[in-house]
Amino acid sequence: MSARRTDNHRNAGFSLIELLTVIMLFSIATSIGVGAVGQAMERGAVRGANRTFATVHARARSHAVQNGVQVKFIADADVDSLWVSAGDSVITAISLVDDLGVDLQSSPARVQICMNARGLSDRLCNSFQAPVDLRFTKGDKTSRTRVRTFGTLTPL
Repeated sequence: MSARRTDNHRNAGFSLIELLTVIMLFSIATSIGVGAVGQAMERGAVRGANRTFATVHARARSHAVQNGVQVKFIADADVDSLWVSAGDSVITAISLVDDLGVDLQSSPARVQICMNARGLSDRLCNSFQAPVDLRFTKGDKTSRTRVRTFGTLTPL
């Protein structure tokens, strides 16, 4: 009778090789999943930065019209930041690298769009005379927007 107990006891549970195989397969599946999630997060961050740029641009135009003042919207690639100012006061400031982990690239590095009290771009105050392409990058993911001379935006 004791021989049966030993046989039953020995057959219960998993062998060390079976456990190691399951752990190895689980770790491979996890590493694949983590890579996919990381890429999706990068893609979401650059899209979010592009949407943030468009939202801040619209906010600048809206502020100019509502308050009847000239507003400057500045995108500075040197410090990866966007800000809106009216006179000496800053209305909105966003650091793309701190908030979203996204790098802003453009040539020229600093793009200034001035909006008059009617919400129209003031070409004499703008820092560019030809369309400027802005790139938002994180890792190998990129999103682009073109700023036209009249201050309008076109996603690329």
